[in-house]
Amino acid sequence: MTRTTAKWLMALAMLMVAMPNVEARKVEVASAKEIKGVELAPGDTLVLKSGEWRDQVVKIHAVGTQEAPINIVAEEKGKTVFTGASKFAFSGEWIVVSGLWFKDIAGINGDVISMRTSTENEAYHCTLRDCAVTAIGAPMDENEFKWVSLYGSENTVEGCSLIDKSSMGTTLVVWFREGVVPRHTIRGNYFTRPRSHLGEDGGSKNQQETIRIGTSHFSMQDGGCLVEGNYFYECNGEVEIISNKSCRNVYRGNVFKECLGTLTLRHGDYCVVEGNIFDGAGVSGGGGLYEGIATSTGGVRLIGVGHKVVNNLMMNLTGRGYYAALSMIQGEPNSKLNGYFAADHCLVAHNTIYNCQMGFNINHTSKRNKLAIKDNTIANNVVVNLTEDKKVENVKVGLNPEPPTEMRYSGNVVWGGKIKGIEADEFAMAEQDPSLREIKGLLGPLKKSWLDRNRVDAVEGVECDLLGRPRGEKTTAGALEIMGKIGVSLPSAKTCGVSWTIK
Repeated sequence: MTRTTAKWLMALAMLMVAMPNVEARKVEVASAKEIKGVELAPGDTLVLKSGEWRDQVVKIHAVGTQEAPINIVAEEKGKTVFTGASKFAFSGEWIVVSGLWFKDIAGINGDVISMRTSTENEAYHCTLRDCAVTAIGAPMDENEFKWVSLYGSENTVEGCSLIDKSSMGTTLVVWFREGVVPRHTIRGNYFTRPRSHLGEDGGSKNQQETIRIGTSHFSMQDGGCLVEGNYFYECNGEVEIISNKSCRNVYRGNVFKECLGTLTLRHGDYCVVEGNIFDGAGVSGGGGLYEGIATSTGGVRLIGVGHKVVNNLMMNLTGRGYYAALSMIQGEPNSKLNGYFAADHCLVAHNTIYNCQMGFNINHTSKRNKLAIKDNTIANNVVVNLTEDKKVENVKVGLNPEPPTEMRYSGNVVWGGKIKGIEADEFAMAEQDPSLREIKGLLGPLKKSWLDRNRVDAVEGVECDLLGRPRGEKTTAGALEIMGKIGVSLPSAKTCGVSWTIK
């Protein structure tokens, strides 16, 4: 042993002796006032006692570690109930908040739950888990406030239930600041029934989205957020169920059931929408008009550059125009950040569209949007309509004021419905009934079916199907490979949201 090594070992031993032997604590509190006097250290657990916490404004700033996070928990899941004008804010690092219920919150400014305690103190590597915010049966409230606001970066909201938002304002918002990439994860949550507040024209007012990631001001900044495995049911706040307003976010494996609106890539570029299910169940109406178009169940609306929309299943959607299953929007000339950028350089591949009023709505124009889309690839999609509705348009390509340019169509299959603005053989390799079959809520081809016998060339960047099964060099068109035993549990009201019962 060298002299240097011996000195280093002796110094380390002295340091270990000098370190206090601090054990993680469990602290019980019954009010926001009691919380103010508590200083939390890594590994500590703060227990919020069961009962009604009325008009309690909680602010907690603490710093845990990845190995020893700080836990803030209900004494019994779902039995610590915040009511009245209560608010809950936390910031710092490696904090996990779980088991709380925020019920019928009203009369507040700001947010019900906020991942920051001040402008300077935001949350990093923190988690909101197994919590609920509800206003079940509460009267409509014109006051504007958010239910959950995410600040900082690399935070998670998982296994939460957000039910019946009756006030104005977005249900869950990801906020940005200069130079910080949020990289939040929103996973396994149950979102249902945010209710639409109507404007004077009968259309829904703005800022009633279920989720918004970013703002127009920060729309060219990377978000890096993942929205995965959530269940959205009857989310009827406005045309944008999810409003994407930043770059490089991923929306994967979510289910949208009977939602009047669309997943809207409103601002920002290079986002991925993959493996989601949109089931409108034939529902329409209830929210007036949006830019002259009746409120309906819809799919994905593309605005901006470089998006990837693949392996999605759209079924029984009643929307047209902006509410179509897949709508690609023209841009505004010299658009500002809060305007419209044309859907250019996008990949739209391996989607299955079944019994929808309007399948593809390509190059959609409006009073504001007159700049045609360009340089998009639309490949290996299946568009089927078996209804007898003569108004159905499986594919519509807008030609005014200019047609789209540099478009690449290949491997698409179309059956039923009208094709407008493009020759059928240019859009589709075949007009053929693919004989899709339903298994556990999914629609796909069987062995030896037409799609199996007429496989298409794989699209670069689409390596798996909706269920994550690998695709080969020759693959089936549409969202799913050959149907068989389905061992995957899809997001639902039973699999998503809190683990405890809301009564």
